[in-house]
Amino acid sequence: MEFYTYLWLRYDGTPYYVGKGKGNRAYDNHSHRVNAPVGEGRILVQEFPSEEAAFVAEKFLISYYGRLDIGTGCLRNRTDGGEGLSNPSPEARQKMSRAASLRTIPQPIKRNFVYCILEHIYLKKPVRR
Repeated sequence: MEFYTYLWLRYDGTPYYVGKGKGNRAYDNHSHRVNAPVGEGRILVQEFPSEEAAFVAEKFLISYYGRLDIGTGCLRNRTDGGEGLSNPSPEARQKMSRAASLRTIPQPIKRNFVYCILEHIYLKKPVRR
């Protein structure tokens, strides 16, 4: 089985995130906006015979438990699920890469910001605007 749906659980056993994945996604902290739980005992994984079935399960679980952001439940998911991008085309990958590069702060600006904050903290200089 290649695709699965997973739930991340709080210490009390209630879910706080539902996702669809393959490979190591359920255990990967880098590709999520929400932090993965520590320890595999707080991650439930259910395998499915197809990606479509895993998406259906993801949507069902998000609907069942509800979302915090819209006041319907306990999950931190920001969407209703089912819209993941599994195998993007080269054009889509290029578009995502370009968008990600626009979100990063250029190094000279970042360096200037850090120096400004350090001056404020250590030299008690006012923060420049």
